[in-house]
Amino acid sequence: MNDKCGIVNRANPCRCAKKTRGFIEAGYVDPEHLVFVAERVRNVREVAPVSAGALATLDRHCVDVFRAHPFYDSPDVVPALRRLLDGPLFRRAVESPWTP
Repeated sequence: MNDKCGIVNRANPCRCAKKTRGFIEAGYVDPEHLVFVAERVRNVREVAPVSAGALATLDRHCVDVFRAHPFYDSPDVVPALRRLLDGPLFRRAVESPWTP
């Protein structure tokens, strides 16, 4: 958003008119019943700090859960792969039918 949106960074051009026109034509936005009006934006500003704190707490919990997962030792599959590659079934699968 920082490189695209004029609301986030005033140095950027606003592209809302172009995008909104397409959304109106597609039926996603009704210009007679706008959702992002001043009353709703004010409510978002009041709720955002609380939500941001809750999300930060959730994020910390997710990090703790992720870090608590154990690392498992994987089995050594090299011997099985060597047996497969050295076996007759693999040779038959990769040989050309024209090979003498």
